[in-house]
Formats: sequence, structure tokens, C-alpha cells
Amino acid sequence: MDQWTPLRLLLAFFVPGIVIALVSRFGHSAKPRRDGWRRITLGPMSWMTLVLGSVLFIFMTYVRFFVGSARADADAQMAALTLLVIVFGGAIAYAAKDALKVFRCSLEWRHRSLRFRDSEGNEIQRTFSDIAAVQSIGTRRWQLQFADGGCLTILENARGARQFLDAIIHDEEFEPEV
Repeated sequence: MDQWTPLRLLLAFFVPGIVIALVSRFGHSAKPRRDGWRRITLGPMSWMTLVLGSVLFIFMTYVRFFVGSARADADAQMAALTLLVIVFGGAIAYAAKDALKVFRCSLEWRHRSLRFRDSEGNEIQRTFSDIAAVQSIGTRRWQLQFADGGCLTILENARGARQFLDAIIHDEEFEPEV
């Protein structure tokens, strides 16, 4: 059987961490279009989660249903693999749901104006002064609460989201509740 050398262990444990750290550092700002609007889109971490997670899910599903195991403890292995397939399937479905929210919302901003689509697909335009509060809700999610009672959830990992939140929070004309 092949032995795990120290170099292989280092590569197996540190290279994925370095890749994730590098990907998470890039691709956060939204470049303005010619008309000056900036759009919040999926960031590189979201794409990496969707693509690599889906590949791993498909591979594990293939092994579970078509390859199997010939070892003495095959039943235990397949039970564990079935659990992994279910967990990865749920995680990918959750990531896909978040990605669809970002696409459907199509949040854009320019200067002190923002526009987005609500859950019915209607385009809504607001200004930063319409925002009553900016609150963190869970891990890497922010909610904008408007003075009229409406709200909008923003995923912090989306490209341009931090830039947008900084623009709101550091706006000089008003101080929303943070």
C-alpha cells in the first residue's frame, strides 16, 4: 500500500487551504459599468462551492450506486457514503438557493441610489436615505431594513456586497442603525 510521506501530507492539508484563502481574497469588488451602476453578483467562493461541491457530490453518488465496495465492511462503508451523499446534496442545494437569490435580486447601486427586484420580480428603486437599519443576520448575511418596513437580505460573499455595505455604512448624509 502507498505510504503517506510528510510532503504528501503537507500538500494534502495545506494546498487546499491556501487555494481557498487566495480565492476568498480576490473578486470582491464590483466594477462600475459604463452607466455607473455596480451590480452584486456571485463571488469566486460561491462559484467554487457550487462547482467543486457538485463534482464531489456527483462522484460520491456514482461510487455509491455504481461502484460499491468489495471489502468485508462494505455495508458500513456504503452507509457512511450514503450519509455523505445526503449531506453534500443538502449543502449544494442550500448554496444553489443562495445563488438563485443573488441572481433574482439583481441588486445594483450608483452613488446613493439602489435598485433591485423583489420576490415577485418587480423592480424597486430606493435611495440610501430610505434605509433605516443595517443588521447582521447569521453568518455572512446582512439585512437592509427600509423605513417603510421592507427589507432586503445581502450575502456578504457575493461580489460587490462588502463594497455596497461600506458605501451605505460610511455614507455621510445619514447614520443608519447598525
